[in-house]
Amino acid sequence: MSGARRFGGPHSPNAQGAAQGAASPRAGAQVSPARGGWAGRRAASVSLRALGLFLFPTPLLIAAVVALTAGDAARMAGLLGAFAALILGAGLTRTGLAAADAYEARAVAKPPAFPRKLFGAAFTALGVGAAALLGGGAPASALIFAALATLLHVAAFGADPMRAKGVDGLSGEALDAAVTRIDTARELIADMTRAADSLGDRALSGRVRALADSAAAVIARLEQNPGEMRRARRFLAVYLVGARDATVKFAQAEKPDAAAYGALLDDLETHFARHRETLMVESAADLDVEIAVLRDRLKMEGV
Repeated sequence: MSGARRFGGPHSPNAQGAAQGAASPRAGAQVSPARGGWAGRRAASVSLRALGLFLFPTPLLIAAVVALTAGDAARMAGLLGAFAALILGAGLTRTGLAAADAYEARAVAKPPAFPRKLFGAAFTALGVGAAALLGGGAPASALIFAALATLLHVAAFGADPMRAKGVDGLSGEALDAAVTRIDTARELIADMTRAADSLGDRALSGRVRALADSAAAVIARLEQNPGEMRRARRFLAVYLVGARDATVKFAQAEKPDAAAYGALLDDLETHFARHRETLMVESAADLDVEIAVLRDRLKMEGV
């Protein structure tokens, strides 16, 4: 995350003033200091077992150094190869776990394009088998150790997601389009919050994060009801792109106009609140009006 960000709570200096500044003068835009920028975020999970995979090959590296000092180049090369295979397997497994977590966190998702955990298990088996051979074991024993390593790896870390998931009736190109739009919307939200964090203004940053939370709530709803995507995608495109571009423009300005940006945030908050109601009542006409009004407002600001 770019830029510096100060953290505080209800007992930190100026906490009350920051909370008041984070509130919009219009309805539905208040931000609680307790929420901060962390509302709705998943805690980052760190698998100690995955980290342990990076420590597991350490004896092979030590043995390779011993072989080097003994002048046994062939043994050293074999040990380094086994070490490299295990480290590569550990890296693939760790990224595979992150990809699987991201898949599980979404209601509509495509499987990872590359089965990292599967290849992680394969490289782990290769490294273990090679280490067994270099340790003086028979080829049959090395195969048994490799197979056992594969089974333990799958038991410990599971398999990669292999199938797309969504609601009934959503598959193929329709599912791909929905996932792409949702992923794009999440990227726009991330860009917007990163730009807001670089402002060094807790009040404005809190308001932007409140907008991001509202947008994320609508995206979560679209994941549960992709049938609403057709009506929502135009507004989300105008709203999120406009909000992201305005925030980035403000953050990069040499002499940012805080009053103008605050007024734009007011309008964005109001339009988005109305849009959420429009999704509830399924009024396409009202939605088109909101899109037109918001687009005109953004043009006035040069966004």
